Amino acid sequence: MVSDHSLIGQVLTVVLHDLGFRTRHLNRRETSPDRPPAHPPGQSGGLAVLVLEPDRPRNPLSDAEIGGPVADLVSALCETGHTVLVLIDAAALNTEDKSVVEAAGAAIEAGAAGVLDTAQSLDTLLETLSMASAGRLPETIDPRDWINQHDLTGHRRHSRMRRRLHQLTPREREILNLLYHGQRATSIAEHCGISVATVRSQIRSILTKLDVHSQIEAVALLR
Repeated sequence: MVSDHSLIGQVLTVVLHDLGFRTRHLNRRETSPDRPPAHPPGQSGGLAVLVLEPDRPRNPLSDAEIGGPVADLVSALCETGHTVLVLIDAAALNTEDKSVVEAAGAAIEAGAAGVLDTAQSLDTLLETLSMASAGRLPETIDPRDWINQHDLTGHRRHSRMRRRLHQLTPREREILNLLYHGQRATSIAEHCGISVATVRSQIRSILTKLDVHSQIEAVALLR
């Protein structure tokens, strides 16, 4: 069971252990693509349950970036012979915060076998996990709805980014491109034949139009 600080992950670990399963609960920060969970002695393969839930405020760029670490972790787990399931609140499909949807979709594309809903009863979750540990994956964990939603939210996110970038004037776009290539205000001023004060004013305008708080965020959005 891999989660950050999920109560349900801890509960499932304890209950599964009481039912006779060999279980461990790992903090996601203790598990990385370079250090995936090892198999218990004498055992090959295994079931890895990745608990995903919103737990902190996110800035406008985080939704685009959150899937990467999750996908890398799932890939590493699959490469070490684990069957990976994602445990998530399916109500996230209908909320404004799509970061969890992004992470779930990225996990599935990276090889996760299916999705479990935290809204299910404990008995249902335990039955499903027992079946999965024996190599039988129920149809109820079919990930296609999450893949479809992941694609849809990704399209919406990129549309929002394009709209923000289209608000920039040609001069602002030129300055943003120069920032992207590592230029500082003084060198940008020389390149464009304008004062440093004007460059800084243009940068402030860029940040406002892109709805970001730093030049790093602006460059990341352009990338």
